[in-house]
Amino acid sequence: GKGAACGLRGGRGAPAAAGVRMMGAEGSKQEKDIMEPEGFEKFFAGIFKSIGASPEDMGMARFDRNKFPELYPATLDEFAELLPSDDDWEKQAIRPMMHSTSMQARPLQLVYDGDYNGWTPEAFHAAVDKKGPGVVIAKTV
Repeated sequence: GKGAACGLRGGRGAPAAAGVRMMGAEGSKQEKDIMEPEGFEKFFAGIFKSIGASPEDMGMARFDRNKFPELYPATLDEFAELLPSDDDWEKQAIRPMMHSTSMQARPLQLVYDGDYNGWTPEAFHAAVDKKGPGVVIAKTV
């Protein structure tokens, strides 16, 4: 049989949905110091430093974990509390992993299921594009 895949989206007022499947990730990345600037933050800090200013002086507050949680490594020892909308076992299994993400307090909604929507890239993107943050969950059989 085919593997099963579905996409979950977090949205304000999103209706409850079932059919979630879970996937485990192989390996782990070595954690970095999360307070050390990197990527675009380091780039802009270098530009502002060259003109004698800080990002804060130029109206750009620090991009920290609270403002952009997805830019930082996932927490491995903190878990999100269940929401009242987590009304089935699939959502209850996924919710704890949403800690420190923008989906931590948003209701989860099933927006794509390969068996229902079809197994083409077009079907997947028709279901999930422009719907905000999401989690892809896959199960191989």
